[in-house]
Amino acid sequence: MIERKIKVTFSVQSRPQLMTDEEARWLKRAGCRMVALRRGIRQRRSPQTDTEKTTKDEISRGVRIAKRHGLDVLNCVMLGFYWDTRESVEDTMNFAFELNAEFTQVSAPTPLPGTDYYELLKRTTAC
Repeated sequence: MIERKIKVTFSVQSRPQLMTDEEARWLKRAGCRMVALRRGIRQRRSPQTDTEKTTKDEISRGVRIAKRHGLDVLNCVMLGFYWDTRESVEDTMNFAFELNAEFTQVSAPTPLPGTDYYELLKRTTAC
């Protein structure tokens, strides 16, 4: 896109721990306007699983890098897991506000057949 001088504005999705200065610099030069940082701002994990690997430090670092290169940030947050408590939801939202991203999207998990969350709910009979 850069070599061919294609002028287009676009957005991408990334995991915060994968964001680097070099990646952000190239994205901006190519016309990227916004980075959606996925993998949630989760502070609690299921008591039965340890699948969430993204830390608060990694999320903060990814946001800082994107902003440093002039990219808007969309934080994607999932709330409403069966193990969430009022305190964990408040902690998650407070952290989202601390990041000062341009946008925050809050979604609820949907236990679709074939997903890890569906299987977890089946095993724990929480649904």
